[in-house]
Amino acid sequence: MFVYSQTSSYKSNTQIADSLEENGGEYLKALPYRTLALEETKHSEDYKKHIEAKWNFTKSCILEGYGGLENHTEALVYSRKAREILNSSSNPSIWFKHLIANRIYHQYGYTQNWKMTLVEAKENLKILQDTLPENYIKILRIIDDLGFINTKLNDYRTSLTYYNKSIDLYKTHHQENKIDLAMNYNSLAVNYNALGLKNRELNALLLSEKYWKKINNKYYPSFYSCYKKLASWYLYYGDYNLAETYLNKQYSIIDSLKHKKAEFVFERRRKYLDLYSNYIDLNLKKKDYKTAKKYIGLAENELKASTREFIEDVEYESLLYLYYSQLPSTPEKEAIEFIKKSIDLTTEYKELFFLDPTPYKIALFEKLKTLEFGTESEELLKSILSNYTQDNAHEQFYLTANYGNLFSKKEDYKTAEQYFLNAFKLLKKENLNRINLNTLKINDLKYFDSFEVINGILLVAESYSSRFQNSKNTLHLDTSHNLYLLASDVFNNLYLGKRYNESLYKTYKNIENGLTKTLVLMPSEEKIIASIEALEQAYSKLTWSKFLFNKQKHKLNIPDSILNTEADLKNLITYYQNERYSENEKGHLESDTLKNRINNLKLELSNLQDVIKNNYTNYYSRNYNTFQLSTFRETLNKNQLVVKYILNNNQVYCFSISKSKIDFRVLNVSNSIEEDVTNYVKTVADFNSENTTYSEKLKPIIQPIIESKKHTSIIIIPDEILNYLPFETLFNKKDLSSYNTSYASSLTLLNEQNNLVLNKDLQIGVFSTNNSSSELPSITQETSTILNYFTGKHFKNASKEAFLNNANSYTILHLAMHSNINNENPDFSNLEFVDGDLLVSELYNKSINAKLAVLSACESGSGSFEKGEGIQSISRAFTYTGIPSTVISLWKVDDLATSKIMSAFYKYLKNGDTKDEALKNAKLDYLKNTPEVALQHPYYWAGFVVSGNTDALVASHSYVLYFGIAFLLAILMFYFFSKKS
Repeated sequence: MFVYSQTSSYKSNTQIADSLEENGGEYLKALPYRTLALEETKHSEDYKKHIEAKWNFTKSCILEGYGGLENHTEALVYSRKAREILNSSSNPSIWFKHLIANRIYHQYGYTQNWKMTLVEAKENLKILQDTLPENYIKILRIIDDLGFINTKLNDYRTSLTYYNKSIDLYKTHHQENKIDLAMNYNSLAVNYNALGLKNRELNALLLSEKYWKKINNKYYPSFYSCYKKLASWYLYYGDYNLAETYLNKQYSIIDSLKHKKAEFVFERRRKYLDLYSNYIDLNLKKKDYKTAKKYIGLAENELKASTREFIEDVEYESLLYLYYSQLPSTPEKEAIEFIKKSIDLTTEYKELFFLDPTPYKIALFEKLKTLEFGTESEELLKSILSNYTQDNAHEQFYLTANYGNLFSKKEDYKTAEQYFLNAFKLLKKENLNRINLNTLKINDLKYFDSFEVINGILLVAESYSSRFQNSKNTLHLDTSHNLYLLASDVFNNLYLGKRYNESLYKTYKNIENGLTKTLVLMPSEEKIIASIEALEQAYSKLTWSKFLFNKQKHKLNIPDSILNTEADLKNLITYYQNERYSENEKGHLESDTLKNRINNLKLELSNLQDVIKNNYTNYYSRNYNTFQLSTFRETLNKNQLVVKYILNNNQVYCFSISKSKIDFRVLNVSNSIEEDVTNYVKTVADFNSENTTYSEKLKPIIQPIIESKKHTSIIIIPDEILNYLPFETLFNKKDLSSYNTSYASSLTLLNEQNNLVLNKDLQIGVFSTNNSSSELPSITQETSTILNYFTGKHFKNASKEAFLNNANSYTILHLAMHSNINNENPDFSNLEFVDGDLLVSELYNKSINAKLAVLSACESGSGSFEKGEGIQSISRAFTYTGIPSTVISLWKVDDLATSKIMSAFYKYLKNGDTKDEALKNAKLDYLKNTPEVALQHPYYWAGFVVSGNTDALVASHSYVLYFGIAFLLAILMFYFFSKKS
């Protein structure tokens, strides 16, 4: 009271009220002063209107502060009254008009009348823009709100326009407003998600995270929201490790709030329910049903006291019903009933909490479709589409394609085709007048990169393929093939170019299966080329990306600060990986803290390297997604044949690619191909076994090679289980001497590995260990012979440090030591150095300049098979470092045989043989000089293979001779013509 009496002695009631509202939003305290001001009589009529308008405004703000639909509706009456009174005055205050308009559009928003909210927000923007510059902070706030309002109206593209404009203005004029930038990028992500632009959504979220990290964590709800969206994105994409990393970040934020009791109690329940639902979703997708049930139990416990009074009660109860339906232990009929409960519950509370039952209806449709409940699923989908109000073209496309497919299954192709065309109309660019599915290309469509669009296209493609079986109309087959190519292009938009996951691999194999099935029926050269390029561009680019990045990095002008940060992160990852490995070797349980720390560091490193690739590696950007078969074929010589295998649904397909010809065929193998290869590899890797039966069953695999008589250099690109197969063991003796055989993981990677510039000065670094615990008796002989052919240095009983410090000094690296393969955790596979094990995960973070790595170690080419990525071997880690050629062992190779083959290999390399020819000749020498039949078993000689670039390291003597003859002829001809003239 003392303060008020002091103030009122020199301020009017209106001034006091204004001060209370402007300085602290004290509307309740201001209202008595507004009422007193109304009673004042000595003001002009205009000013009295101003006072009355302010009273209504203050009353409106008080009611708005109480919250709830009823109060917001009443608040709107007062704020509109305030505007009416103010506008009736002859000289209304522009600023006060803005304040009233600001409250009006917010109150319309609180009552969910978004159309009127938009009208009023635009009016408020106009009020300020008439008198203030565009970059004024209040104007920016309204632009932000217009973005939010348009999102609520499902006008996502207009919303993006507002948010992008706002972001540009903040960056130019208000860089200090990191909170606004973080929130706007978060809002961009929401809109990109709705439009099915998944990569743009991710980029926006990562930028939002970047800004939140620079802000005091008192804004934890927004930071938490960003992590939540990132976890959801990676769950959608199928990268469960990164999803879990962000879920753990969410948990750490909640955990850090425990000491803030008032805030924590308010937030705790909702945040934990949110987190539990995400963990349930993650573990259901990982098929870890035990852990999923654990989190379901925790969520049930939080909902025990639910009265459905709050939105989270209804939201998470509905989600729990959905999760019950997804447990494999739930009978199908019960699963359907659970989803129906979700639909009923969200429908019941739709008006009160503005909930949407559509996602649950779509989930029910997917369940009914799986169970082939034709009529019921058709009626449900018809209902969903007829009531669909979202501006969500990618999801609507998927649903419409499904609806068309229901008619296709009934062989009502005319109706099906109409729905398919309707579906693609949702994706097409505005300037495309007519849709022809037979010729439709990615450039005819708006940009999309979602699984919904890919799966919808695949569904239509499969429908036309099935239709061809009935009609035999090649137009239907052409349409099917074209749509599979289109699905591949959209897949490329989505794929980030990093490690494949189960979702990506499954989608890729569906595309691959569709393309090969249509090629079998119509194998034209044009379709073969298009299919090869599509499959190469969609295939995992992890190894290619790592190889190219490490090969090119030293040529780039990257700032020292970035390189130092990268080095620090790599060192930390190596340190913690070794700690983790050490704990594992001791038999201790893995620490979650250590695992999370490594995952966080890997994420930081990955993000930093993405920045480097995007900003400093033009070569990387140019070569991403641009594989062209014609360019690749130009690099082949006339003796080379590339044989690319595809294994899909126990069927083996084969592309044969040479400089002059391309071929595609289906190979006549048994349905037990995977079992046959597994058994055969066991026999060749065991010197006590016979392999006749299985080798005969596998002979069709090499038929394309045998039939190609004029090609002597064979490059094999295997698929899935074929990665373990030593193909040359299927040759007879004559063919074994006729063909040089090498391997590659993809055409794209091989194309880069073949860009080899030879060093004139060849130096070899030989690193060996031969301690008492791991005797390799022939190592001494092997290493001394090698150094007779090439100059270099032998690091006897080499340490890890010696290898890592000296590897970049040599053209050839030869490692003669034991290796250990860890199939459960490939990162723990290692090479045994004298002072400890070098983990493959340490090599992942190195760049090595050598041209060839010879891994004369047991099983250096072996390891667990990862779908889409191949064998997770030690040799792959050397490819990651940027080394274009590796010689590796597929199994535990005999020590004496290894020494003989390696010595001969270097002899032939020195003579100028290509790497594949040198290795073949070394093996032939071994067989020729080994009279004992038992020692000619493939176990002794077939384990070593060469992968990647096969060029000779030394110019051959014949090449020098030919060059000399040509030079001499040129001189003679010059002399002859000179004399003649």
